[in-house]
Amino acid sequence: MNVDKRGSGAILKWLIIASGFFIRFWQLGKQSFWVDEIISLGMFKSPSSDISYFRKFLWDVHAPLYSLLLHFWSMVSQSEFWLRTPSALAGGISVFFLYKWLKETFNEKAALTGSLLLAISPFSLYYSQELRAYAMLNLFVILSLIAFRRFDIKPNLKSAATLGFVLALTCLIHTSALLLCIGLFVYSVAAGKLKGDFLRYGSGAVLIVVVILSPWIYREITYLQSIEIKNIASSSTGDKLRGDLTLNIWSYPYILYALASGYSFGPSLRELHTIISGIELIEDFWIELGVVYLFFGGVLINGYLKSRRFKLLLFFAVIPVCVIISLTIIVLYNIKVFNVRYLTVLFPFFIALLAAGLTLNSSKYNFVIIFLVIPMLISDFNYFTNDKYFRDDIRGAVEIIMENEMKGDIITLLGVNEGFDHYYSGENTNVRIFPLGSSFDTDIGKISKIAGKADRVWLFKCREWARRKDHPATEVYSRRMKVVEEWKLPGIKLILFKKLPG
Repeated sequence: MNVDKRGSGAILKWLIIASGFFIRFWQLGKQSFWVDEIISLGMFKSPSSDISYFRKFLWDVHAPLYSLLLHFWSMVSQSEFWLRTPSALAGGISVFFLYKWLKETFNEKAALTGSLLLAISPFSLYYSQELRAYAMLNLFVILSLIAFRRFDIKPNLKSAATLGFVLALTCLIHTSALLLCIGLFVYSVAAGKLKGDFLRYGSGAVLIVVVILSPWIYREITYLQSIEIKNIASSSTGDKLRGDLTLNIWSYPYILYALASGYSFGPSLRELHTIISGIELIEDFWIELGVVYLFFGGVLINGYLKSRRFKLLLFFAVIPVCVIISLTIIVLYNIKVFNVRYLTVLFPFFIALLAAGLTLNSSKYNFVIIFLVIPMLISDFNYFTNDKYFRDDIRGAVEIIMENEMKGDIITLLGVNEGFDHYYSGENTNVRIFPLGSSFDTDIGKISKIAGKADRVWLFKCREWARRKDHPATEVYSRRMKVVEEWKLPGIKLILFKKLPG
């Protein structure tokens, strides 16, 4: 990647940025909303007559700014393409600002390399095509890092005010940005920066953050006071947030894998929910795992080594460690589940270290970068073309029902709720079956009654890994009815039953 000539470097930069936008808008509305997107949709689509904008601003537990923005954005359309557009825009804009941050932090070659990796990143692509706040969070984390660097270099009233304002907005995009604030503070302590102008003006930046967040902080305090948080060791399964603890020894190496290759290279998200051990995972996907950990891991380590030249080793070591430890504590106290998306604040650090490892004093740049770009592009290709990696196709299943249903059909929903309500506009009765909140005996009784009175029954099964594959719905219906037709869609099994004659 030759960037010696200023003009060619600028052209390459804008080509990379344009590619980042293109890949994020490509087939943006193709996949159905999945359950978490539907939940996000429900946070902001209520009419203003039902809830004031101020209360809407306060009552989003993940932080209010994204929901507030989407409340107005959704007034134009509620199509998948339109509602995901803010995320796609944020993902594309992130490429531009990552370039600026890396150019100021390292050099232009590292900036071009990092922006290229971000432009094609499967991890960024996934969240840039999702109706959730993570792509926008990534953008504001990068803006926060730019603001922090400029404050660090020249702490004054202007740089402190900018840092405080940007950090506050980042926290209002998503709660997990508070982990970044913790990391920046611990780094400042470890680097011995809490003195002089840094301390004086930095305190002002903290004050700005607290003042801007104060209404939401007050709401969160009152909310937390209303619930009982138990130590995970003393909690029964029923008390736990989602059954068993979501943290295990494999969670930490998976962070690197997901940040590097997204969710469409090797095991799919649905497969990860059903694979019972790390050994099984290695046996099935040893090639993909080897590629990611060998090449991305090697470049990442080299990035840490090269960051010493710019006296940034402490910065790139302390903040990610603080973020991971903070999330671990939150998970151990059962406040949140462990999920890589809550570590989105680490993603710019990850890309920056890859760029540093590739470009700073690297004589084999063109050779090594190929081994990073190719897995990323394969993952991108899988994301767009291989339905193994698609989100749960609730929309497609509902379309099948609406095309084939008859008056009087009963639709039994197993593992899907809000998603069905969003897409279904028919008039037939639907019944929810929730094995996590009721016993199988209760469900069997409910299903038996349906089978006894209905001529035709639909069984809509979604997210079976969360709802137990051995749920008796199919068996109970099959004893009293015959299967007319079955459909398999990404994440969905749809069965139409008809009453046996006589």
